[in-house]
Amino acid sequence: MGCFLTDFGLAKSVATGSRLTHAGEALGTPAYMSPEQARGEPLDAARGGVSGVGPASDVWSLGCVLYEMVAGRQPFEGGTAAAVVGQVLVSEPPPLGRLREDLPRAIRTVVRVCLLKNLRRRYGDAGALRGDLERVLRGERPRARLPGAWRRRTAAAALAVAAAAWAAVATGPEGGSQVPTQVRVPGPRTGALAAKARALWRSDPGGAADLLRRALEQEPWQDPWRLERGLLLWSVGRTAGARSEWGSVGPESPHFARARLYGLLATAFEQGRSGIGAGLAESEMRALAEGDTSESQLARGLLACWKEEWAAARAVLRPILGWEASLLRAYVEITDPSGDPGRAEAEFTAVLEEGIPFAWAHNGRGMARVSLGRLGEAAEDFTSALRLRADYGEALNNRAAVRRLESNPAAALEDIDAALRLDPENASYWDSRGVILHSLGRLTDAIASFTEALRRRPDSWHALNNRAMTRMDAGDPEGAVTDWTSYLRIKPQDPRILNSRGIARMTQGDDQGALADYEEALGLQPDYPEALFNRGLLRSRSGRLEDAIEDFLRALRVAPPDWQDRERAEGLLAEARASLSARGGGR
Repeated sequence: MGCFLTDFGLAKSVATGSRLTHAGEALGTPAYMSPEQARGEPLDAARGGVSGVGPASDVWSLGCVLYEMVAGRQPFEGGTAAAVVGQVLVSEPPPLGRLREDLPRAIRTVVRVCLLKNLRRRYGDAGALRGDLERVLRGERPRARLPGAWRRRTAAAALAVAAAAWAAVATGPEGGSQVPTQVRVPGPRTGALAAKARALWRSDPGGAADLLRRALEQEPWQDPWRLERGLLLWSVGRTAGARSEWGSVGPESPHFARARLYGLLATAFEQGRSGIGAGLAESEMRALAEGDTSESQLARGLLACWKEEWAAARAVLRPILGWEASLLRAYVEITDPSGDPGRAEAEFTAVLEEGIPFAWAHNGRGMARVSLGRLGEAAEDFTSALRLRADYGEALNNRAAVRRLESNPAAALEDIDAALRLDPENASYWDSRGVILHSLGRLTDAIASFTEALRRRPDSWHALNNRAMTRMDAGDPEGAVTDWTSYLRIKPQDPRILNSRGIARMTQGDDQGALADYEEALGLQPDYPEALFNRGLLRSRSGRLEDAIEDFLRALRVAPPDWQDRERAEGLLAEARASLSARGGGR
């Protein structure tokens, strides 16, 4: 009777097809077990291992041995057998380049190809692996090529693999330790529901989440589905439901730490640093950050982001793989005042390519693209976010801003009005509506919108500045002075606003007040060309021609070449010199 090698110490009769383990049990030693074995897939000798357990499964096990030989550790480690099986199903091993910087790239490539989750992309059999090893020994490049950057699968994508089957854990009769007893393979109906859910990830994540709910009603022990369903709910803004799903994963589950991490991420991104929930989240972050697991590393990165310690966050997150780390790195770059929007765009793209199309990742990438001046692509991102989540007010607000910048204020007004129907108490939306109405020339309506924003948030310096500028355009310098004075109570050292209030005071005829504003602005920013120009104009008007000439010369010297007031300053400088010369003095 012939036997077919499936894993070290494990055989199956090809003639009878009988297993040497009980039906439904995981086959093989966990540390060397391929994903298809961990899922309990059948032997597929007839198709040469294209699907199911076959020669490519042996390649995986050989790859584990090679990895251990060169790295001095197994590629998948855990405190229990169940934890190891979980790593095989949902994680990638630490990159060899990080463990052995001296290891040639060719060797790293060979081992990486052996350990690809998709068996179709591995070496087809041991002979193909041997051929590449011999080529490397001869100093040649291996024939195998990696499908792309080798990063750890995201929980969302990896859980699609784990959804096919997962080893349930049971409490030991004595010490309560968790040991794998058998693979809880989904039934045909629930497996079909999970497969249909995966097919809907991109087109209808909300519908996919509902399908997984139905599957979980029948098989509530499938924790990977709970993680996955929580991500799907979070992706479309149903955060409370997501947290409830993750909270259902018990501490005995090997997925408990990942569920806690996702709950922290959702809380942090929803609540920011304010409120009781933020304090609870911080204590949980600190607890989860203790240890060396991937969840602990991510929790340390999240904690650094929470504390706005950007350099520390970058250092912690830089070597971590997966969409979770990409999300946090993107957050750092888009929130840190010295951040790089190009890097933020790349990291948000990595998040979106991991499988589940998060609406907030589209929104974040759109914001990065606005900073890069790529308005058309930004608008596409905001639209993609709204396809996934029609009630996403921030995406509506952001698309409205882009449409206004693209000279389409009518469409912008439609967007911001839709956002206000969702959240009529949002001060930022009222502020945005005022800006759009101003661009349409509807100054009275714009002032009313800014007033609504300030009624909801009296300390909104942004709305105060916008209403002041609109009042100036509407011929109300007195109202503008009042608004800019309120602004300066909130942000007292802003030379831009001091200069603007000086202009409004000059318009009112309050030259003394205007001069005080210009001089205070220049005390804060001595080379501020606009304030120098305006002070020169005021001094020229009051007959202080020598001082005016000095201000105009200095403004022209410090201003950029494309300064919009350069031609006017040159003209006023010439006039001041001519007037001074006519008096019999001057420069």
